[in-house]
Amino acid sequence: MKIKIVNKFRFTVALTIVLLLVCTALFAAFGGFKAYSKDTVDYTSHTVDNCETIWSIAQQYSEKGQDIRKTVYEIKKLNGIQENIIFVGQTLKIPK
Repeated sequence: MKIKIVNKFRFTVALTIVLLLVCTALFAAFGGFKAYSKDTVDYTSHTVDNCETIWSIAQQYSEKGQDIRKTVYEIKKLNGIQENIIFVGQTLKIPK
């Protein structure tokens, strides 16, 4: 049985679509689409005590010689803090 290609353009478009669908199906079937957790940072928990600030907490957990501002920024980012307001008893994630 012979197949005659009447319109080369239509054949090329159809073949391209079929190949794209097959590739997408294989990609999805074999783990091409993976969900990654946003919270992949290794962290320690810290419960805020009376008279503590983000700055004082960052000083406790910063390595010697490290810029405290970077640690403050990372704490705020990891905990979704917009302002510099924290509360006694609040548990903060502190990046390691």
